[in-house]
Amino acid sequence: MARYEYLLHAAEPAQLERIHAAAFRRLTPAERNQIQARLRTELPLAEQPRTSQPADLARTATRAEAARPGVLARILARTPRTGNATTGQKAGAAAAGAAGGLLVVVATGAIGSALATPLLAEALTAGVDFDALAGAVDLSALATGLEDVTATATDIAGGASDLAGGASDLAAGATDNFAGWGENISGFGEQLSNIDIPGWGNLFGR
Repeated sequence: MARYEYLLHAAEPAQLERIHAAAFRRLTPAERNQIQARLRTELPLAEQPRTSQPADLARTATRAEAARPGVLARILARTPRTGNATTGQKAGAAAAGAAGGLLVVVATGAIGSALATPLLAEALTAGVDFDALAGAVDLSALATGLEDVTATATDIAGGASDLAGGASDLAAGATDNFAGWGENISGFGEQLSNIDIPGWGNLFGR
């Protein structure tokens, strides 16, 4: 699950759409119908998938995740899984699917796709600790809708917030400096205007 969460936040939208198309192709028609029904329940009319075909589901899922990070995992976790695992799905994912709905099944297909493999390999090379991230994923909370974002999403949002806050502080500091400089110049001008030279009167004719 940690690897899937990483893909949701790190992959480009076009990559994520292709990854999900591959994952949805591994589902049974009944499972794809279930996902389509859940997406129609959860999303506004204009954002709902037209069919249960993998390409349509992937397009809808990617756009929903881009607009509201974290929503896709919650939708999939609340989509019940029925039937047996399709060919190529791991037995572990089939067993875990009962706890996380179709989320675990889709995640397994996503991280096993040809496009996801090099992205995850790059992450490992860069030092991403998937074991540590795995502890932040709570399937029960996702399924019940109690968890709005994962720890990864929170960290990303927090970093962006800190960056924005730093930029704001820098701008505020620059404004204060310019304001102080302006006051100093104004005061200096007043001092010049008050200089009285004997025989010449005030320097500026006062």
